[in-house]
Amino acid sequence: MRENSAPPPDSAAAPAPDSAAVPDSGSDSRSVLTNLARPAGGWIVFERDGDICPGVLSGESERRTRITRAEGGFKILKNRVWPLFSRPPDSEPRADALAKSARLAARRVSAETAWEIALEAGQGETVAPDDLVSRLDRADKEAEAEADRAGAAHPDFGRLRALSVALQNPAYFRRAGDGRFLPAPREEMEKARASMSARRIRREAERRLTAELESGGMPEEIARDAVQLMTVPDKGLAAFRALKKHVGGDGPDIAKFFIDRGVIPDAKAYFSALFERAWQTRGATAPAAAAAAALAESPDWPAAAADAFSVDDEGTTEVDDAFSATERGDGRWRIGIHIAAPAAVIAPDSPVDRLARARGLSVYFPDDKRLMLPAEAVSACSLDAGTRRPALSFYFNFDPQSGAMSGEETARERVAVAEAFTPERLNAGEVSAAAAAVFAKLTRAAEAMPEEDLHRPDRDFKIRVRNGRAEVLRVDRNPAAMVVEAMMRRVNHAWGMTLAENDNGVFRHRGMTVATPEDPPYAWTSSPLRRYADLANQRLLLSLLSGDFLPPENWPVLARRFDERLVLARRHQRMMERYWALRALSARGREAALEAEWRDDGRARLADFPLSGDVRGARPGPEGEKIMVRVVSINYLHLRAR
Repeated sequence: MRENSAPPPDSAAAPAPDSAAVPDSGSDSRSVLTNLARPAGGWIVFERDGDICPGVLSGESERRTRITRAEGGFKILKNRVWPLFSRPPDSEPRADALAKSARLAARRVSAETAWEIALEAGQGETVAPDDLVSRLDRADKEAEAEADRAGAAHPDFGRLRALSVALQNPAYFRRAGDGRFLPAPREEMEKARASMSARRIRREAERRLTAELESGGMPEEIARDAVQLMTVPDKGLAAFRALKKHVGGDGPDIAKFFIDRGVIPDAKAYFSALFERAWQTRGATAPAAAAAAALAESPDWPAAAADAFSVDDEGTTEVDDAFSATERGDGRWRIGIHIAAPAAVIAPDSPVDRLARARGLSVYFPDDKRLMLPAEAVSACSLDAGTRRPALSFYFNFDPQSGAMSGEETARERVAVAEAFTPERLNAGEVSAAAAAVFAKLTRAAEAMPEEDLHRPDRDFKIRVRNGRAEVLRVDRNPAAMVVEAMMRRVNHAWGMTLAENDNGVFRHRGMTVATPEDPPYAWTSSPLRRYADLANQRLLLSLLSGDFLPPENWPVLARRFDERLVLARRHQRMMERYWALRALSARGREAALEAEWRDDGRARLADFPLSGDVRGARPGPEGEKIMVRVVSINYLHLRAR
């Protein structure tokens, strides 16, 4: 029986109690529900909280109905109301008991069974609760007993139960208007069943893993995926959900749990995992093809007239720059800044070039490094001592009497590197007489350069790690550092002018990489073995010198992606420097008295370590005032000391 049909003959004449009288609304189309509910004294069933609830219909409009219950009256949309009563209940408590009994019976009916019945009954069309009653009775052998438990068997029990089944299972039954339902298509239900099965399996796995963790065990699937779980987890995985529930957090909290259980050795392993997950993107992992890819033949450029000398920190793999200085015979010196030329042997869009573009730059941190280029490419281009390698050289004349600089020139050359040494050796005079003479000239030229070209170290400490032990070294304003920095800034400004004139390239401005030159332009050019921005700019400079065709480059995109990699690298460098500084501080001993001074932000900065923090139990003093402190706690995972 369709739900909008007339009530059965045996109940149509049942008198409605006076309290449930429904006003006569005539034949207005807006009074359909009122007319259908009149034989049952106005009693209807409506949806509340996703299931059925009985009430008395007291009026209706085009879209809404007014319903009255003991707690008061309220309005509800008409598509949430069904006139399923064929005779009025004795009272509201009896009606509520009947509805509750129908709801309980509906929960006993399998949603799958009800859905199959609805498909059969509707034959692809919509169904009403009446269409399901007899079939659900056959599927639910306890329906009659359930009705008996609600009191006297009510003729509308089956209809109420059928409606409750549909409302309780919205994944299986969709509203189709006019109080009818459409069974979900079979294809969609197959997917839904698979999804529900997967969720059930995931919940079971989560309960199993949680129980194992709480018993002190370490499930294999959690230990195996430890890196992913503490860095970039799939938050829907059972392993992550169980782990987060157990430790009460994610990220550092999970890392601490893994350290305590011996899954990872220390906080450094956590920071390294974070870095590697972020670093190995866009093809930054070296495929065998890229590492073994052949480079172009080294160009037959003219040999440089003078030997060059390089100076770099201990442990540096890629030597990008070298320097020369010769007498001109007219009282002036010819200063040469020689930059390694990997752009001469790495073709655009070659496997090596794509790898370098994806990595963006080399990253050096206290105990490790990640190179931008494969080792084979670095070995072929690095300006190592005793080699003659292709280089892009920048020359200028310097008058030591007047400090004047003139005669700027850029040349493609093969440069012979006579000697290489560290800044410490150079400052200590532990170099050959020829090298000492060259750097004496370079120092005099650097001192004559504009103030903005001189070295202004942004850090006064550096961290050196040997055999797992960290050492904090103070960085002084030394001649070697000043010379190298001044010469690098000189060449970056000069070649930046060349690139700006051609309105191409990537530049450095206010700490950001941009594709638009500012005044004065400062380009990335001095480290093409370590930075892809420098390599791309060098390729452009070589094409301008030779007139060779260069494939077009999307400079704004290159600048943006390079800057993203630069920010990522520097963030990890700072993290690792702070980690090792804390390790060095811990090695000093918890009871050691340390000198510090107050900063303007109310924190204390240690004199011998690049660390600052709050001081427990002390009121901040004037900026610069000296105090003595002790370390009371160190948290490596959060990189904090108190």
